[in-house]
Amino acid sequence: MDRNVRRSTLVSAAALIAAGTAGALVLGEKTGLGPFGKLYNAVEADAHWIETSYDFRKTKGQVVFYGGAGTRDLVNLREDLKGIPVQNHGFRIRSEADLMNYAGRLVYPYEPKILVLESAPDAWKNLKGEPKEITEGVLADRKRLLETMHIVLPDLQVIVTGTLPAPGLSEKKEIAETIDAGIKAFAGENPYVTYVSLSDFTGKQLYRKDGLRLNHVGQYRLAGVLRPYLEKGMREEKEEQKEQHEKS
Repeated sequence: MDRNVRRSTLVSAAALIAAGTAGALVLGEKTGLGPFGKLYNAVEADAHWIETSYDFRKTKGQVVFYGGAGTRDLVNLREDLKGIPVQNHGFRIRSEADLMNYAGRLVYPYEPKILVLESAPDAWKNLKGEPKEITEGVLADRKRLLETMHIVLPDLQVIVTGTLPAPGLSEKKEIAETIDAGIKAFAGENPYVTYVSLSDFTGKQLYRKDGLRLNHVGQYRLAGVLRPYLEKGMREEKEEQKEQHEKS
């Protein structure tokens, strides 16, 4: 084979291999498929989807649901809470730190009037250690998140939902109850936080087969529990705006 032809063939082959490798890298990073699937970052993928779905320049001042997989799974929020401007900013968190770290992208730019914060058991249900150690760490992180949100958005009202008594979390009941008690106490001391217990969400009929996530019946019931709090908050916000307008 002519030397120039061979060189051209090798260059073309190298280019094809490079292009194929680059494509596989992108595929793995974006979807988790292929030989580079381990590069997939579900948290970043979810965050990007939220930013793409909700343009903060056009959707400020609404109700934002923020949390882990339990929030992400609320796919019928707009229907279940019809009449209330809601956004679902739930994503597949790995720890409490993700809620803090991504707030700068998924909460603050949107300047929500009300934020519904999930208990997010996926952040702590797999943690190893003594229950006391786990609960103290989770509570410290959650309080830090709430305090930071209040500093960045002083007018933000936060509704924190208690941990669902899901069948799949039965072994973590003690930890869940301790965390909920700590958040409830924090809410009692800080008027910008409202704690809503979900302790009566018992029964397998409310959950999917995994015993962790609410099915549509459970999600619809959750929306019904939260609606009065959201409507009250939005109503008070409108009244405050009206008073400020009249004074000016």
